[in-house]
This record gives sequence, C-alpha cells and structure tokens, in this order.
Amino acid sequence: MNKEQKKEIYSVLLRKYKIGERCNMSDVGNYLKQDLGLDPEFYGGDKWGKLLRNQMEDFCEFEEVVPEGKLPVIYMALLPPTDDVPIGDNVQANDNPMADIKNFAFINVRKLCPLFEKIVDSDLFINCKNEEHKINYLYKILAEHFNTLSSEDFIIDSQNGICKFDSGIRSKDDKNIYLYCTLNKQQDKQKWHCENIECEGILYADIFESVYSNWYDIHRDFEEYFPGCCNDDPETMFENIRERSMKMSGVIWLADGHVCLAADASELYIPTGYYESCNKEIYMYCKKYHNDSYFWNYENLTYKNAPLTMYEKKYWLEKWSKKMTFEDLEELSRKTLEEKWSFGQRNDYGILRNYITYTFAFLYGENEISYSKDKKYAAFNTGLPDRNTYKYLYAFFEIADSDDSDCHPLHYSQKYVFKDFVITGRGGYGKTLSELIRPLPSPPRYFKARSATVWELDFNDSNQITKPEYDDTHILIK
Repeated sequence: MNKEQKKEIYSVLLRKYKIGERCNMSDVGNYLKQDLGLDPEFYGGDKWGKLLRNQMEDFCEFEEVVPEGKLPVIYMALLPPTDDVPIGDNVQANDNPMADIKNFAFINVRKLCPLFEKIVDSDLFINCKNEEHKINYLYKILAEHFNTLSSEDFIIDSQNGICKFDSGIRSKDDKNIYLYCTLNKQQDKQKWHCENIECEGILYADIFESVYSNWYDIHRDFEEYFPGCCNDDPETMFENIRERSMKMSGVIWLADGHVCLAADASELYIPTGYYESCNKEIYMYCKKYHNDSYFWNYENLTYKNAPLTMYEKKYWLEKWSKKMTFEDLEELSRKTLEEKWSFGQRNDYGILRNYITYTFAFLYGENEISYSKDKKYAAFNTGLPDRNTYKYLYAFFEIADSDDSDCHPLHYSQKYVFKDFVITGRGGYGKTLSELIRPLPSPPRYFKARSATVWELDFNDSNQITKPEYDDTHILIK
C-alpha cells in the first residue's frame, strides 16, 4: 500500500470518525469495505485487520483492549493530518551500481526496529517521538550508509541464497551489525528480502512479526496439554517466548522433515523455553499461511517425538498418511451413495473431505484403526455404503517405505500411504483386506447406547419440565 492509497483510506475514515475518536477495527473494516469496496481477502481474510493496522500506523494510533474473559479487541484513533514524507524516501543513490537500496532489497524496517533496539545503545532512538518516527529514522540511517558501500562490502552466498552487508550501526559492544537478506521469492519484486540482522555470528529476528498467533490460544494450549509447565500469565509467557526466539536460538525450519532455509520451509518450530514432564522443551508448531513465503500460522504446541494426538484432529490423517487428493475423494463419491459432497456451488468435495478427516480422527482416538499382523497394511471403516452392494467402504493403506530415520524428531513422519477405498473381497486391495486384516474394522459408533441419543425429560427443583438446549453453531457436537 503506497502513501496515496493510505491518504485515500484516511480521508474516507475522516468522513465517518473524528480525530481522536476511538473506534473498533471491525467497524472500520466494514465501513471501508462499503465505501471503498475493499476486499478483506486482499488483507488476508479474517487476518486483514492486523495487516491493515500495520499499514496505517503512520495515520492512526492503536490500542489493544482485553475485556475480562474476552479475546483482545483492537481500537484505533485518527491522528492529526500531516504531509510529512517518510525520511528515507528522499535518499538518493550514488554511482555504486548496488547503492539504490529500494531497488536492491525490500528492507522490512518495521520488523528490524525491535531487533536494533535490543542490541544497540538506547540513545539510538532517543529523539524519536513514536514508533513511526523510529521506523523512518532507522530507514534513513540504513539507506544513507548503503550509499557508501562498495561491491566488496557485500557478502553473497549464492548457493544458500543469502546476502549480508554492514548496516552502519554498531552494537552496545561496538561490533558491526549486518543486514541479513534472503532471496525474495515474490515475482516482480526486489531480488533480496531483509527482516533479520546478524551480529558476532548471531542471527536476530522477531519471529512473532511473521506468525499469526494469539497468546491466549498459546496459554490455553499450555494449560490443556502441559498443566503446571507454564505458571506465567499469558502476556509474560508471550514475552518470554519472544525474547527466547529473537536470537534465533533453537528456531527450526523444516521441509519434508529436514532442516532447511526459512524461505524453503513448510514447517516452523519456535522453542518456548518451557519444558514438559520428561524435560523435553516445548515448541510452537507453525504452518505456512496460504503458502506465503514470509507468514506463518500458529497451530499447536509439540515436542520432540510427540504422538499424533498432540496435533489438531484436522491434521491427524494428513500427517499419518498425507492429505487425500481431489481424485481420491472424487473416486469415493462415485463408489458411495450419491450426496451433495461440496459446500455451496463449489465442486471440491469439501464436505466429504471433512467427513473422512474427522472419521479417521475419531476412530484413531478410539483405537479403531485395524492393522495386519505385520503392520504392513492398515484400514478403517468409513461408515459409508457402497452404492451397488451396500457393503461398508474401507479406506485401505500400506506402510510407507520411505526411510524417516534422518528426519528431525520434531517432525511427525508419515506412517502409511493411502491406496484405495475398497469393499471386502473385491479387487486386489479388497482381497488383501479380507485375508490379512481380521477382524474387519468396525464402523464409527459415536454413542455407546441408543439411550444416549434420546433426551429424557425430567423435573427441576421448581417442578418444571427441563427442556434440551441445542448448540446452534453445530449439527453434531461430537
């Protein structure tokens, strides 16, 4: 978002709100959507508020309020209008072919500011009035020093896609601080992307600026899965983890279970500094956000060699045997009774995918996945009937032949490979199921007895008949 776009949004907000008036970010978003036609998906769907907030900090001030027992609510207030241009915008490059810092690299100064504050003398930003002034001031220093560099000042590792150069700022111990850049994977952008710094061989990064997370969710997961392991309040816990990860000590990026560069990773593990009962450090497990190269979603807590049940149920099947393909689900829809298996007008079998995903999770939790004696084959009963014979359809798997001995212990390695949906005795896998897996897998049973499906009316203390209350957000509770 450029400055003109920001000014357009600012002028729209002025028509709705007064300078200094506090307003909820959700209300602001709805108003902008109606007036400017902004698409929330452009700002990351349900995360758009955070991204828009980051973009508009030079025009608005923000306050995060946590009502008792509620999640944080973000309020904003418009700042007095100003025509100030960010200081760094007027920096001119000299005759050095790499001196135009804007064309050479995307410098994420907003992420770099807290890192510099951590390792430089506190006087660096002493004259800055607010966060926006700090960002502009830092950018000016970096851009002006960049103009003094020669080609020999750039340390480029082409094999790993890394470039480092001096920032022009010294640490508290009077050591050089380098800007640490990685190859930019976004097309039609600058070649390099910088949001980290390096000093005395230690890499610093504010990981949490790239992770969509809520410290209340993290704290809740500690209480649920590791009671007694974290006795700090949510905010203290979050700051401890953030401080722990800033030096990148113990932060791990993985692709297919192997350590890799951040830009190539599909999984991110952030050490928390808290330990479970067997003295294994607890990590935050994060996944790529919409395949974006730089943003992550917090999923859950885990530790080395953790069981499958540490992850959210929606990931159990894809971690145990990889995610089923569109073709797998399409084939199943042809085999079972005809149903509407997609939401709305989509044709992605989203309903069927959810059904299979959570049926597996339920059966796995009930220890109802069946195996051959040698564990080479596995199967579970989908609960769906074959449309021709009305026999149960089974999901059939074969053990994965990949060697996962060299995978990182934080990575949950795939155990089985999905082969087909079968009925007993038909086809190669159907015959293998009949011969080698006995007894056959049981269908999912969500209630132990029929009486559990019936609400028994009773009288309360006031001699009134009790009436069942339903959850209007769910069809089935379990």
